[in-house]
Amino acid sequence: MKTDVVTHKELIRDSENKRYELQVHITSTSVKIREDTDEHRQYQDQLIAETDSLRQEIQSLRQYQARREQEFLHTVEDLNLTHKSKVDNLTRDHYEKLTALSNES
Repeated sequence: MKTDVVTHKELIRDSENKRYELQVHITSTSVKIREDTDEHRQYQDQLIAETDSLRQEIQSLRQYQARREQEFLHTVEDLNLTHKSKVDNLTRDHYEKLTALSNES
């Protein structure tokens, strides 16, 4: 019977040690999870900020591109009008010279 009590005490002591070890493990795991969660949240916030910044940069570049395209279209339109004016003048001059030559004949 005395051996049973000793064995039982040893089992209880071993059980208490295992319970304590489990509690330490759970606590340390909980701390690690909290730290990892904080790190992931910070990284996520950083990625969101970077994404927003890139989105704004893309929007700015698209607006710049649209302005440049409009400027190009205006330049082409102006060149076209200038060219048309020159062609009209040359055509009129040519017509006047032909008319003058025809009248001389």
